[in-house]
Amino acid sequence: MIGRLFDQLNPEVLDDLILKLDWLDLGRGEILCHQGEDGDSLYILITGRLRAIVGFGSNQEREVGEISPGETVGEMAMITGEPRTATIVALRDSCLVRLLKSDFDALIKRHPEVLLALSGALWLY
Repeated sequence: MIGRLFDQLNPEVLDDLILKLDWLDLGRGEILCHQGEDGDSLYILITGRLRAIVGFGSNQEREVGEISPGETVGEMAMITGEPRTATIVALRDSCLVRLLKSDFDALIKRHPEVLLALSGALWLY
């Protein structure tokens, strides 16, 4: 899954990226992040399914999308510094990897091609 998103990176850079990833399990119904929170990390869904909801818990609540394995979550908030635009809820038990903004920033300083790979991967989904 991770390799597919960053398959154009050379193995050395990919290994450096993988060392920065933290594994995270979410149970069905658990919230990954809330709308309005700081975008301090991005996630890649490995297994499971997630739902993006705007106005979670309000009368204005609406689904704005679903996230499938191999897709990223939170990358725009992390890159732009804007707050998260949706609440993300696990539709089923899910496994993700997380890359903290501080690790991402350090990684792209050493390997700017990581940012290009990520932006290219976003156009695929």
